[in-house]
Amino acid sequence: MNKATVTAFEARVAEKVAERKAKMAEASMDLLDNEAFMETQARIANLSNEISKLDIIIHQLNTNITPFIAKDGSKYSVRVFPVTQFGMGLDKLIGIITGSASAFTDEMAMQYEAIVGVPFTELQITNQILGTVDYVNKDGIYIEGSRTIHKQEIHDSIDSNEPLAGFKAVRKWETNNIDELYMLLQSITVKLELYEILPSKEKLTELVNKWEQTAIRRAKKQLEEIEKSQQLSTSNEFTLED
Repeated sequence: MNKATVTAFEARVAEKVAERKAKMAEASMDLLDNEAFMETQARIANLSNEISKLDIIIHQLNTNITPFIAKDGSKYSVRVFPVTQFGMGLDKLIGIITGSASAFTDEMAMQYEAIVGVPFTELQITNQILGTVDYVNKDGIYIEGSRTIHKQEIHDSIDSNEPLAGFKAVRKWETNNIDELYMLLQSITVKLELYEILPSKEKLTELVNKWEQTAIRRAKKQLEEIEKSQQLSTSNEFTLED
């Protein structure tokens, strides 16, 4: 292209860019009158603010509470982590609730309550009702959470061809405790002025079950890896002896 052609081309592109911007601006103005769109934007803004608030609380809990020093010099600090299975926002609140278990002295509990802004007893009760899930400890031992009801049935379902088949059939928790848990979470979210992160009761039940199922699968996988490692170690010992 010669110089004149290039100039004309650039001018035409600039014209089209301006037209497109004008159309987008007009569309944006139309969206301002769309109630559903504006409600969504308001919810996103609120959720973002609530997540930031919870992030600040978690940071303060992890850094500002004085650790407990045992007589043998062991140091025990409060540790709070989001529970990812509960999804955006709620994962952080559940982490704050479950993390309250690590504040096991009166002094730590007082500091925990002051930072969170919710009575420590309420956090403890909520955590107790939520329960704990299965895990493998540092010694390689499978530890069942407080939510486990029928051990043999659960482990049979894990070992079947269809993982976690009949899972809900061996869980009485979701019908017995979900109402109480939901009311406590409502109380805590109101105290913290969190209005976007708590889902419906039905969705909460799904999330709790997802959390538990994920933990069981993870623990089972860890056991399998430990067993494989032990078998490999034993095999190597026999090889060396030969």
